[in-house]
Amino acid sequence: MSGPSIRPVDASNVDAFVALMYECFGYSFSWPWIYNESLVLDELKDGKRFFFMVYDPAGEARAILGLNRSFPTRQLASMAPFVVDPRVSRADSGRYLHMLLKAIEDQAWELVVTEGLRAVVAQPVCEHRLTQRLVRAMEFVSTGLLLGTTPGAGDRLRRPPEDRIGSQGRSLIRSADDRRRTSETLVVRPVPRGFKESETVALPGRFESVLRETYTALRVPVEFGEAPQAQGRSRLECSYDVHRSFATVELTEIGDDAGDVLIERLEHYRDGYAELVHIIVPLGLADPEPAVEALVHWGCRYGGLLPCYRTSGVLLLQYLTVPAVLPTEAELIDPLARRIFQEIEPDS
Repeated sequence: MSGPSIRPVDASNVDAFVALMYECFGYSFSWPWIYNESLVLDELKDGKRFFFMVYDPAGEARAILGLNRSFPTRQLASMAPFVVDPRVSRADSGRYLHMLLKAIEDQAWELVVTEGLRAVVAQPVCEHRLTQRLVRAMEFVSTGLLLGTTPGAGDRLRRPPEDRIGSQGRSLIRSADDRRRTSETLVVRPVPRGFKESETVALPGRFESVLRETYTALRVPVEFGEAPQAQGRSRLECSYDVHRSFATVELTEIGDDAGDVLIERLEHYRDGYAELVHIIVPLGLADPEPAVEALVHWGCRYGGLLPCYRTSGVLLLQYLTVPAVLPTEAELIDPLARRIFQEIEPDS
């Protein structure tokens, strides 16, 4: 009997892809299109997403991993969550993941050449220490800690695989009445050949230390300077994911009214019952300090750093209006992740 095999997801096997997602999560996964074969194929068009699937020797689909191109720049891509049939053993799960990562790596290198990909982003769950060890082994760098990114009713495993135990003996299968949102780490793996030129960024004083540490860990070419004082009117790009009750507010142009404009938009989402808002502040346009101070004063917390978001790195701030399952510092393996945790929860 031959060993396991790997195939890209396409029209010939999209039915097995949808069936495996249901087997793992029921209808709780937070991408609503994931259960409709036609919508999945639409998502695969034009290189927007890539998914690969592992088949066991008997020809049954057992594991999935993908690469998403959902950022506003082709310089960044994000890894989709690793999905594995809960009936698979731990040993086979590790073998399947290794196969999938090799396929994703090959795809990423192709995108470096064809589209200028510079970094891959992932958001592993905080509680799963095996996942944390894996991303460190793959040379991902912790750049943030994202609170409450998944709704309490979302991404619920139907049955616990044998390795789904948290760092303190907690099962990662949440009870049906636990409606708290769950948190994730933000990790980035720069592509060595992707950074050909240095970018210049201005760091807000409140978060200068942790941002410098993060840039140093990323080992990407960067120069720290002083940005010009913001002038004129600010511009925002906003989106809202109704299934995740999650808003994104990106400050695309920093004017002298940035703080007021951002607070007005935050109030809009808060009063509209949005549970989570991410605010993206560029570090390479104009002085971000007044906008950042206004957001922190209003109750926003540090989220993390994303390099090469458009023309420069960006600071991510977060505002959460409902309870969330927060990690403890002891659950975080990476020293930089613990440093970021202290920035978010200084009194813990």
